[in-house]
Amino acid sequence: MMRKVILLSLSLLVCAQLFGQAKLLVDKELHNYGKIYESDRATCLFTISNAGKDTLRITEVQPECGCTVPEISKKVIAPGESAVMKVKYKAQGRVGQFQKKIAIHSNSNPTITMVYIAGDVQPDQNKQFNVTRTASDLYLNKKVLYFDTLNDNEKRTFSIIVMNDGEFNRTVLGFRNLPNWITANTNSFILKPGEQKEIFFTLNGAQFYDYGPVKKYFFINTNDKANASKMVLLQGFVVPYFETPPKSKRKLRKWKLEQPKAIVGKVLILYGTIASGATARDTIHLTNTGGDTLKVKKIFSPCACMRISVDKAQIAPGEKAVVTVVFDSINRKGRQRKTGYLLLNDPYLQKLNISVDGQVTR
Repeated sequence: MMRKVILLSLSLLVCAQLFGQAKLLVDKELHNYGKIYESDRATCLFTISNAGKDTLRITEVQPECGCTVPEISKKVIAPGESAVMKVKYKAQGRVGQFQKKIAIHSNSNPTITMVYIAGDVQPDQNKQFNVTRTASDLYLNKKVLYFDTLNDNEKRTFSIIVMNDGEFNRTVLGFRNLPNWITANTNSFILKPGEQKEIFFTLNGAQFYDYGPVKKYFFINTNDKANASKMVLLQGFVVPYFETPPKSKRKLRKWKLEQPKAIVGKVLILYGTIASGATARDTIHLTNTGGDTLKVKKIFSPCACMRISVDKAQIAPGEKAVVTVVFDSINRKGRQRKTGYLLLNDPYLQKLNISVDGQVTR
């Protein structure tokens, strides 16, 4: 009898806890974009509601890959309220059918809720132009070349279609501000009314002068009377190339010993409480315990308030470098947490994140 009472009490306790907790609901499990083209802006919305009795807290929204970009309007949702999650799919260079998943982590039960996007990406050369007639005669089928992630040992080709929607011959005269790591398959040509031509641009990762995020504008020069310079945005991320590790365990052990290996003393600097305008400074030791030279390929800070420097960019096996991190609190107040990074040629620590955290008082 006593055992039944205990079991009943436990059951009631569990039910009470489940009844009182947050409950995440989505308006749909799958959004199908249908047929889209590489240059299309593929965006959809999911509505996330809290059907529970406690506050819903979304801790992480994790897409399957970088081609899927979810943005949620708020991560703390009161009972009975909802938030909107906008999902963008980067279709450029991904011709064919796709299905991608997004994991939403929260304090609901279950703690992970899965949603999906799907569609069929068609090449842009199959796209029929549907433009509204304006003063311009020449049109581009896309104004952004997004290359996602490119390594410094890679070449990749993209294309832009130029169409003459006017009544007279128009000429593409060449390019302005085209970086030296981009080559075009043509320089100038004439388009008759109703004609279109595809320009192919090849990106050479080996000629990039820098690593990390790339945002570069260049122009296609024409004799279009209304808009002679057609602006194109090139955007993506350049990373160092790493060879594929061998599959054999014996060869893999030897390969690991031959690689650079970064050992860092700490990655989080707690500077406590400082007055606005004060500067916090600290150093970190970066040691190379591997068999090859450790190279600092790129240093990135999120804003001018955080400065990261290293006393040497190439660290021989057995040597160490000093990484100096400076936080300038001028014009800032409240809790401040900033994260920068070093891009390294360590195959197992390619991106070393370094954070500062503290409180700034007026």
